[in-house]
Amino acid sequence: MKKSYKNPKVTVKPLNLIIVGLVITIFVALIILLQPNDQKKIYKAYSSAGSTNLVEDHVFKTISVNDLIKKIDSKEPVVFYFGYTGCAYCVSEIGYYDLEFKNAGLQDSLKYIYYLEATKVSDSNITKLQTKYSIELNATPKVYFFNEGAKVSDRASENSGSTAAQIRAFFSKIDVE
Repeated sequence: MKKSYKNPKVTVKPLNLIIVGLVITIFVALIILLQPNDQKKIYKAYSSAGSTNLVEDHVFKTISVNDLIKKIDSKEPVVFYFGYTGCAYCVSEIGYYDLEFKNAGLQDSLKYIYYLEATKVSDSNITKLQTKYSIELNATPKVYFFNEGAKVSDRASENSGSTAAQIRAFFSKIDVE
């Protein structure tokens, strides 16, 4: 009696391997392409938190503490925003920073307001920034302008008029020429 299944040979045709490879590649590409970019992540986070004045094409860009330090130390002009979505003032003011930054014409020279997510910064990094640059990061939101490696101004120094007027005054004093 003959055993027909004694040594079965499994053969996979090359076309099947190519099709499986293409399907996997397509799925990986879709996963990568459908990930929201940084701008969308910030917009969605603040919109979900209740911000009604931040637009989708805002000027905020997330930055790490180390990258922020490198930018400041390279002496390039930098505006950075320290805040988070759990802060009611951050949620209500963030759109004004975007609007007034654009109205002051700073998009061409500075491009971004660098966004430092307060809840993602360790206490040691907060201390490092405060000590190195003589700034306060004990409350939110905090917005600073640095040029030539030094703090030039901060939003907290503007305290007359409405919040929008204070933010407008802060950006109107920035000169990067």
